Amino acid sequence: MKILLNSRTDLESNPGGDTLQINRTLEHLRKIGVSVNISTKLEPDLSGYDIVHLFNITRPHETYAQFQNAKNQQKPVVLTPLYQNFDEWDRKGRYGIQSFFMKTIPDKNTKELFKLFLRAITNINLYQRFFSQLTHGYVQQQQKVLSNVNALLLNSDLEMKQLENDLGIHNKYHVVPNGIDADFVNSNSGLFTKKYNIKDFVLCVANFSSIKNHLSLIHALKNTGLKLVLIGKPQKNHKKYFQLIHREVNKNPNITLITDITKDMLKSAYAAAKVHVLPSWFETCGLVSLEAGLAGCNVVSTDRGYAKEYLGNFAKYCNPADINSIKSTVLEAFESPKSDLLKNDLLKHFSWEKTAQKTLEVYRNTINISNR
Repeated sequence: MKILLNSRTDLESNPGGDTLQINRTLEHLRKIGVSVNISTKLEPDLSGYDIVHLFNITRPHETYAQFQNAKNQQKPVVLTPLYQNFDEWDRKGRYGIQSFFMKTIPDKNTKELFKLFLRAITNINLYQRFFSQLTHGYVQQQQKVLSNVNALLLNSDLEMKQLENDLGIHNKYHVVPNGIDADFVNSNSGLFTKKYNIKDFVLCVANFSSIKNHLSLIHALKNTGLKLVLIGKPQKNHKKYFQLIHREVNKNPNITLITDITKDMLKSAYAAAKVHVLPSWFETCGLVSLEAGLAGCNVVSTDRGYAKEYLGNFAKYCNPADINSIKSTVLEAFESPKSDLLKNDLLKHFSWEKTAQKTLEVYRNTINISNR
């Protein structure tokens, strides 16, 4: 069996949660003997491959092209959609010129086409995809891929409910949860506290995009006296948002901003923090919430998305649209004693080894059905 993991063209140059998921899936599939490679090409040569595994339906102009390529070469296709509904973020969470246009344009297809047009201005390779989306429609591209792949590999049952509600999708699916790196359990606070001279603070690990809602978190914690540490990378399409964050940081001595960090230092930051909070407008699960839980943080997550299927009753949840909700939830978590309940539950149910095994089962089932 030979598998191609096929994903967005900037998977490595603009890393996100899907980058980690794909790399860990590759690593652990290889550990159990599966021949697997990654491609970020839109039309790779698929000779020799038994299955194409696509990721991320958020930017269907790429996924659609990769899906069509696989079907043209008569290869079975499975898809991990990582589906997110950005409607609320577009209405309430955007900044700068993005905010103006997202509030002005009511139609989803037009809105997403405008986003793609902005990307195409600085990337000539996207012009063809822009015209493809103009012809077929953003939502229609999503629906065609989701409805016609051989199998869906979803991160949660909640994701399937969202797909049914938003897009009317009723394809067969398998829940293959994200894994977690168990080495976060062994995190030690010493490295971080020695370098930054700070401990028992509120931590938010998230790249600096407005969907992560850092500014609302900053405003929520103002005048609470709590120390806040923000760790992430600036995003090229959210420069205005990062400038606003930087301005707030310069005004507030209780905020520490870190844009470059090693994995060892990140693990130490989790261990040194009292609370990790992710007040995003949407999360498929929030891999950083899992890492923080393993390292012993009290975890606060957004109540938008699918995080509850991973974190259950062992985390607290805030409304990203309500600063008072973010504030009260973080304060409640900060005042609560640390507990191993979340860590133990995560270790019991989630690992990249289990993710790889479940993924392999789907591959085998897909090949058996395709060969009938």
